[in-house]
Amino acid sequence: MESSINQQKGLLLQTFIPKMCPTSPFYWYFYCKEIEKSKQTPSLVQKAIRQYKVQNDRYLILEVIAEEHLTYPLCETAIENNGMNLQYVPIELIDRNLCELAVKNDPLSLEYVPKKFLRGKKGKELCELAISLDGFAIEFVPPRFLTSDLVYTSLKAPLFYRTIDELDGTQKKVCRIEHDSILEFVPKELLTKDLIDLSITTDPKSIRDIPDEFLSKEYCLYLIEKNSLNIQFLSGYVLDRKIVDRALKKEPKTILYLPENQLTKKRCLMAVRRDSTISIEKFPKDIQDYIAENISLPPMIFEVHQPIYGLDDLGNELIQRDDDQQIHDLSIQPSRANRVIYYISDLHLEHQLKLEGLPQYQVQRRIKERIQNLVSSCNRKGILLVGGDVADNEELAIMFYKSISTYALFTKIFTVLGNHELWDGNPLSRTRSLQTIINDYREKMPASVTLLENDLYVAYKGRNDRIIGETILNQCTVEELKQVCHDSTFLLLGGIGFTGKNVFMNANNGLYGCNVNIEEDLQRTERFQKVYEKVKLAAEDIQVIVLTHTPVQDWLSSDINENWIYVNGHTHHNAIEIHPDGAKIVSDNQIGYKPKQWQLKSFLTEETYYDIFKDYKDGIYPISLQEYLAFNSYLGISCQKQVDDGNIIMLKRNEIYLFLLKKEDRLYLLEGGIKYTLVHDLQYYYDNLPIYYERLIQVIQPYRNQLDLISKDIRKIGGSGTIHGCIVDIDFYNHVFLNPFDGKWTPYYATDTTNKIIYPSIRSLLEQEKPNSLIYSDGSLMIDNYQNLIKKEALVVLNDDQNKCFDVQIPTTVLDRDIYKPSRIMKVYQYAFDYKIIRIWNDSLLTKTLSTSSNSSALQNETKVSKERK
Repeated sequence: MESSINQQKGLLLQTFIPKMCPTSPFYWYFYCKEIEKSKQTPSLVQKAIRQYKVQNDRYLILEVIAEEHLTYPLCETAIENNGMNLQYVPIELIDRNLCELAVKNDPLSLEYVPKKFLRGKKGKELCELAISLDGFAIEFVPPRFLTSDLVYTSLKAPLFYRTIDELDGTQKKVCRIEHDSILEFVPKELLTKDLIDLSITTDPKSIRDIPDEFLSKEYCLYLIEKNSLNIQFLSGYVLDRKIVDRALKKEPKTILYLPENQLTKKRCLMAVRRDSTISIEKFPKDIQDYIAENISLPPMIFEVHQPIYGLDDLGNELIQRDDDQQIHDLSIQPSRANRVIYYISDLHLEHQLKLEGLPQYQVQRRIKERIQNLVSSCNRKGILLVGGDVADNEELAIMFYKSISTYALFTKIFTVLGNHELWDGNPLSRTRSLQTIINDYREKMPASVTLLENDLYVAYKGRNDRIIGETILNQCTVEELKQVCHDSTFLLLGGIGFTGKNVFMNANNGLYGCNVNIEEDLQRTERFQKVYEKVKLAAEDIQVIVLTHTPVQDWLSSDINENWIYVNGHTHHNAIEIHPDGAKIVSDNQIGYKPKQWQLKSFLTEETYYDIFKDYKDGIYPISLQEYLAFNSYLGISCQKQVDDGNIIMLKRNEIYLFLLKKEDRLYLLEGGIKYTLVHDLQYYYDNLPIYYERLIQVIQPYRNQLDLISKDIRKIGGSGTIHGCIVDIDFYNHVFLNPFDGKWTPYYATDTTNKIIYPSIRSLLEQEKPNSLIYSDGSLMIDNYQNLIKKEALVVLNDDQNKCFDVQIPTTVLDRDIYKPSRIMKVYQYAFDYKIIRIWNDSLLTKTLSTSSNSSALQNETKVSKERK
């Protein structure tokens, strides 16, 4: 037992950071990829190729090996392991033997066989070998070798499966098919009815690739006679009344595969009468209603049980309670780009929508309509958290998740189950185990919905989404988990939580019906608290969102973490708690039993980014172009210009960065791909980096503070508040510009960087009708929110006309770029605030005694810096 646990302890890092684990099968790929090819040695290359046994086309060893160290035997070894390595073999080393080895290992490697080996009898034999192993290799056969016999061989060939090694240590069998059918690569002149029949028999969807001249009415009827469901692969233009009616007569379920223009009330009604199992939810709404009027549809079977009302035992004094506020700004640095987190819980569909006795199509329609109204009140993309108790009935809950997962508004959807899902449709009888219920929900959830139960979701390095399950969380070391958490840009811990710490309301009170007794409640509570404490040890100092159904005090006996945000439902007592130490408990969007209008609430957290150099100590480092681009990319910074050839040097001191380019005898400062000529040596900039940064912040801070105040006001009225340069976004088209030279702020509307409409006040901008985004889709107006805040004197900056109620302003149209010149400069300074990156250098900041009044002159001097563009 001990040995198995010790083996698992390395699994977490092996999964996330294979290059750092010599025991990982992927080690040599990532090791060779990490070091520059010029630093590879013949002995290292030999060891890497001979020891690397991974089967995965995304991680081919020859891709990361320096060509000058490759020998014929090494290439032979690599190809024997994975034929796709052929594409990275130097052309002078490739011979017929290597090509044959590659094709035998992977028939689709025929794509990388040089043309000179695809000639004559030997070339034809190589093509025949590839096709006999995988018919889809016909895509890479030269046209001169294609014959009806070869097409027949490809159609008869078995699907080629291979075992793929994954980074997480698992293996899976895959069949790499990138095209609909083999017919896609067969010339029309080679096709015969026999070949088409063979193709359709082995792969019905190949009907889509049958040339039009073969699709006569008689042939389409023939296809329908073979299998009426073949109609789904026929193009709409070949479907006439006779073909459709023949298919429906043969099989009523064919109705589900017809294009909408072929769906008539008569056809749908006849199909449902002949087969009552046909679901009518996919029919147009008017046809659904017509069928319901003419057929007695059975009601959807589920029971509506009396709710269990709990006790109000929150235990903490509410620091803040606001049921009306829709957006809570919980970001530490509100002015930075922020992440929107939507949340909702305790929907109790059976009670909210009065679904009892309705047929399934009407149940589904009500759920869809309510979700449409729910989503329509939101205009920014974000993550959705669902805190459980969606429904007592599993089928209803899955209907909800399938419907809401279709909306592009949500970049990700996470959910936990509630105690009502554990009723499993009937709280009075236990039909399945607790774990079976959880597993069943996991299996039936749409692919875009992640169900968490004692799991930690991590956005590793901002790009690799992973779920760390309960078993690995318990078995990994704290240090391993800490490394993964601190290299991740978003962390979400989720689970039901349970109620073992609540002495008043727990399993003994029937919260879980018959499916969870008090022993299971206590056990499950301890299990969640155990993973919670493990994550707390690893990520105590960074932000984690904890999503549970039950409130914190029901499952936690220790203090909550001041850096974390806790989201829950269950109590039906809507509140948001902000503790003096900074901890937040968000539970103010529980819908409950009593029917009411739904709305999504949200909170904002700042976007976090991965710094690939965060573990580097202070110093001067030569870095590669790839490392420089990766650093910027991970921070969400795009390099618009190509970086010149030369040596890139990174200066890091006190977590402040400066990137330089050394080319011949000249030194340049890099701003993305733009380079600025510098006049001092390397040591000068390293020595002065901390004081320069301090002076820069001192000069810009008052201006930045004003931008922050504008940003906070914009968020209060319902806008974005994102700062870039001198501009604060209200939404995509509407903005506020703060002039860094005179401190004047200007609201404006812009469709691009040239065409702008300037307004004399925020009120006049919000009252204008042009941008629909200022009118929420639920009918409410941003101007109404603004006026309410003015009355409450809740705005700090944007209150210029608080005494004017009905004034009418006429905007002035401006056609120039004046706003964007200083804003571009300020955006460069913004990198210093947000990321501690210096992207522009002005020696006057070091040589002069600066006050805040020198702000604008220092800024204007930046436009005079010598600059070269690629």
